[in-house]
Amino acid sequence: MKKILVLSLTAFLVLAGCNSGDKTDTKDKKEETKQTSKANKENKEQHHKQENDNKASTQLSEKERLALAFYADGVEKYMLTKNEVLTGVYDYQKGNETEKKQMEQLMLEKADSMKNAPKDMKFYQVYPSKGQFASIVGVNKNKIFIGSTQGALIDYQTLLNNGKELDISQLYEDNKDNRSLEEMKNKIEIVDSGAAQKADDPDKNSANTMAHMRSQIYEKISDFDGKLDNKTYLWDNIRINDDGNWTVHYRNHDGEIMGTYKSEKNKIIKLDQNGNKIKEQQMSN
Repeated sequence: MKKILVLSLTAFLVLAGCNSGDKTDTKDKKEETKQTSKANKENKEQHHKQENDNKASTQLSEKERLALAFYADGVEKYMLTKNEVLTGVYDYQKGNETEKKQMEQLMLEKADSMKNAPKDMKFYQVYPSKGQFASIVGVNKNKIFIGSTQGALIDYQTLLNNGKELDISQLYEDNKDNRSLEEMKNKIEIVDSGAAQKADDPDKNSANTMAHMRSQIYEKISDFDGKLDNKTYLWDNIRINDDGNWTVHYRNHDGEIMGTYKSEKNKIIKLDQNGNKIKEQQMSN
């Protein structure tokens, strides 16, 4: 009887162990299935997001695609950066020296097509240029080219020696949430061949032009709201309106407007990034 009892107990323990093992295996399989399902879902979402981004980037207007070129990493080697265009002040490379210049308008002059270029790519020469060379940007639905040359625009492969191609979908993904992108697009003026070169005035671009007035206005802003924070913010060049009043934006280092100072009816006014008035004060003569 004892022998039968021992055998029964042993069999029970073996069965219990098997059931426990089965439960563990089932639990592990459920967890594995859950993790696999989660990974598949995330992959589908990522793929769907990528498809949407690619679709969005191919639907950009030509000006929107051209605007993205100024947001590229390393663009300063070839042409103006987004912050230089947005603030209206840029570094001009003159030999081994760099001098500050100001700009009032950004013109992209149509250039001829060239051999070995990507399909449907249009080329433009950027004015003002970054230095003693021609700044070139090219664009089609999928790619952007940025580069510079001191020679004729004949062969694309030769131009690539001093330039680079960029993927529009990636550039758009990296910068689509930047609030300055729309402003950048609106600054671009596409002109016919020869028009920008005629309009480009080196003397007008000199930083010494309006230097005294600029200094006076910055001083008024400091008196009104404290010392200008040149570390946190980028400050626009002064823009004089048709009515004689002035406006100056200050920006973060992504080029986004964080606030504005302007004059109006002999008052100095501070606005927030959305254009809402924060405070104002009568200006002394």
